[in-house]
Formats: sequence, structure tokens, C-alpha cells
Amino acid sequence: MWLVEPQERYKFGDGTVSGEQLLEVALGQCSLCPVQWDCASAAVEADEPWGVWGMTYDDLEWVKRRADAEGFIRDAQRRGQPIQFAVSHARQPKPIRMLA
Repeated sequence: MWLVEPQERYKFGDGTVSGEQLLEVALGQCSLCPVQWDCASAAVEADEPWGVWGMTYDDLEWVKRRADAEGFIRDAQRRGQPIQFAVSHARQPKPIRMLA
């Protein structure tokens, strides 16, 4: 597991990269992983305090607060939708429809 601060820079190979870039790499790997939903479920069940578990920590906290966290994760798995995208879609505010 990586512990990085998004705004910090880290030595990587012959150069440096931002924590944000490292996070993007980790999430890219998670989105392709066949056990990402199990990973997310384990993080919710264990109440993980940090890390990347198929999604950002802020998204994990959002999932953990849901009464139906396990169902939410399994629904994403049934749809074949990476958990980070399922969370991003669910967290986006829905447009307000105005009556004319």
C-alpha cells in the first residue's frame, strides 16, 4: 500500500512525480483489477482508515456511510462497473429540472 500526499512530490526512478500522479496510477490499476469489489468490501468491513481500495479514500468514506454499502458495491460488480466510477457517478449531484 502506498501512503502519499497528493500535493507532495516523490522520487520515482530518475525523477520526481506528484502524489496526485501516483494516486492516478494506483486507481488505474484498481479499475482493471478483477477483485476490486472484494477489496472495496473488505475496506468497508474493516473500516480501513487510509489507502486506495479500488477508489479514493474520500470515496471510501462516502461508501462506508451508506446503509447499503455492501449492496452498492455488489451492484457495481454485477454491472461490471469499476467501483471508483460507480461512486463518482452516484456522488455527482443530479441536475434540477425546472418547471416552465
